Amino acid sequence: MQLLRHLARGPVRNHKSFIRLNLPNSLACLPSRPSISPSSSFATLSIRPCLPSQLPYFLPQSRIASIQARNMSSKRPSDPREKMSEEELLTLVRDSPFRKFGKLAQENGDEIPSWGKQIYTSLEPIHATLTPNPAITFSFDIKDQYTNLAGNLHGGAAATIFDIATTMVLTLVQKEGFWERWGVSRTLNCAYLKGAPGGSTVNVHCEIVSLGKRLVHMKGTMTDDKGTVLVTCEHGKVSVDSKI
Repeated sequence: MQLLRHLARGPVRNHKSFIRLNLPNSLACLPSRPSISPSSSFATLSIRPCLPSQLPYFLPQSRIASIQARNMSSKRPSDPREKMSEEELLTLVRDSPFRKFGKLAQENGDEIPSWGKQIYTSLEPIHATLTPNPAITFSFDIKDQYTNLAGNLHGGAAATIFDIATTMVLTLVQKEGFWERWGVSRTLNCAYLKGAPGGSTVNVHCEIVSLGKRLVHMKGTMTDDKGTVLVTCEHGKVSVDSKI
């Protein structure tokens, strides 16, 4: 209403004013001077639809057609993993260099000390998919070394499990120069809903929510054998692949 009164106060500089309607690809043209009814303070507008060709800031139809044709012709190179079966994807994850980190040793045979080193190989992939989002489900046995004084999974151990498990999902999407070095953590948020008793086996489902050249956002859910959610996680990482 304020717009109509503003238009009624005086002439508009341009010969026409345009108002965008709440409809897709629709515009209306307003006359430069609305007519005012003597018995009312409201302006009576004669509105007629405007074609895109009447608007100078619209791209020419030929230009739009060329852009659409170019977008349709530029096909993304196919990824051989898209044709893999679930068992082949699981083999890919099991043989991942990232998962094998837990088996690495020094030249003299001594183990390489690392916090949570055994978690890498203790996470056993049981399901893997690329659709609708790249995701892996792991089976994990909660040993006594991962428990707190109450006999449940320690919060720090749970965060480490999610850190490793969610990062392992990158195996399904990485390639040369693209998340090849697994990235570094930017955020890692865990919500502890129920205790996971030591000695039990849990499932850890992890999937990629958003993936780009520099940032990735992943989420994870830990459940018991009854499907009860125990811990949830959101994990953000930054790629550290060299730009050279």
